[in-house]
Amino acid sequence: MPIEEIFRDYGEAHFRKLEREVIAALPESDCVVATGGGCVQSAENAANLRHESLVFFLDVSPEVSYGRISESSRPALTDKDPVDEVKYLINLRYPAYLRSSDFRVDADGDAKKVADEIIRIISDAVSPLSESDIASGVAGVGGAAVAGDAGDAGGEVSAGAVRYGEVMKSFSGVPMPEKKSDLLFSFVKKNPLGSICAIAGRPSGHSRTPYLFNTIFERYGIGAHCTYLEKETAGDVAGAVRSCGLRAISVTIPFKEDIIPYLDEINEDAAAIGAVNTVFNAGGRLYGSNTDWYGVMKPLVKSGIKVKSRKAVVIGAGGAARAAVYALMKLGADVTAVNRTVERAERLAADMNASLIDRGCLGTDGEPVKIPCKAGGIDKMREIMPDIIINATSIGMRAEDTPVDRENRVCLRKGVCVFDLVYTPPVTRLLFEAQSAGCTVISGVEMFVYQAAEQLFRYFGIRVDADEIRGILR
Repeated sequence: MPIEEIFRDYGEAHFRKLEREVIAALPESDCVVATGGGCVQSAENAANLRHESLVFFLDVSPEVSYGRISESSRPALTDKDPVDEVKYLINLRYPAYLRSSDFRVDADGDAKKVADEIIRIISDAVSPLSESDIASGVAGVGGAAVAGDAGDAGGEVSAGAVRYGEVMKSFSGVPMPEKKSDLLFSFVKKNPLGSICAIAGRPSGHSRTPYLFNTIFERYGIGAHCTYLEKETAGDVAGAVRSCGLRAISVTIPFKEDIIPYLDEINEDAAAIGAVNTVFNAGGRLYGSNTDWYGVMKPLVKSGIKVKSRKAVVIGAGGAARAAVYALMKLGADVTAVNRTVERAERLAADMNASLIDRGCLGTDGEPVKIPCKAGGIDKMREIMPDIIINATSIGMRAEDTPVDRENRVCLRKGVCVFDLVYTPPVTRLLFEAQSAGCTVISGVEMFVYQAAEQLFRYFGIRVDADEIRGILR
């Protein structure tokens, strides 16, 4: 049955169902599949298309796209004028196209040139590098050569060889857990144009992000590798992302705020929070966003904790604290940021009020955020006697440390929810003492689970269930 008849007789929802069934049934053996532009809006389709495959995004301008389909029987998907509909759909779907594909190809031009470009990319992507290729790539980077130049080893320097040289240059000497650098260089050698992700922080060796992501990549058949990117400055981090063509980085302490000036664009959440933990590289353009606030909001909602109008205290004033305050304000809580350096807490509160209340930001219930954030020192906790306490500092990574000192321990009482964003160890001293006092406790593992799930979606277009992530982390 032609597509236009399916749409006419059964509607788009039925067509999308058939589309998912066909994509799920694609053969495991080698094949070439061309899809419509709407299919990768489904994370299920993205996962099935990505499995042990290379996915190309054929990027065309709205004008060229309309010219190619104007004489076809393609059914209308909106009530807009056909020209406006094409512009609207491309703009709407563009993020899905970027995250769901391995390579973007400019497809406005001649079909043969587009095909030749795809063939060249495939050749570079699936051909493991020889020792002479590697030597040429390293020499090329040292001599500022580019793909297509003649390297010291003779012959043409492939894009994969140049990429290997850039990775060697940026990652050699980077502090990593034992033998993790060997795994990175081995991956690039076997997959010269494969996707590389990294956890960017100082320190970063304790992070479980590489282990989680690499396990997911293996399970979902995605040609990618996650590693560690510990640099001195945020500028060094952004420079490595650009020079090595990294697909994405997960940003942690101390770069969540410092990385922003080095990005090309940040989304509304990140701008309001003033911190970025997620950077996606789309063809050399770096997009920043924030999934930490999801990691705070989701566990609170899932656990059934009543948040609206309840008194909440966030301990800390860094990037994680900003995300926590943002999430709580969006949920309608009466939030106070407390910090040993009161001026930092006051600045955080002022920024959040300007971002959420002054601009009329909507909360998760669709109503404008109304309750302003307040600020104070750590001792203000005893005055507030909060219903919700969130630790957004790194205090607690050592077993003997807690952000709630003896004087403030009176705040740990039955009925209070205590959420510690520290996830290593999974049960911190704060959580142990809170649970002993009859509090409801939420481990930082839950924040890690939900923010990581959102990152994986933004990086690769796949949706990984929270239970699956928890199982990997156990």
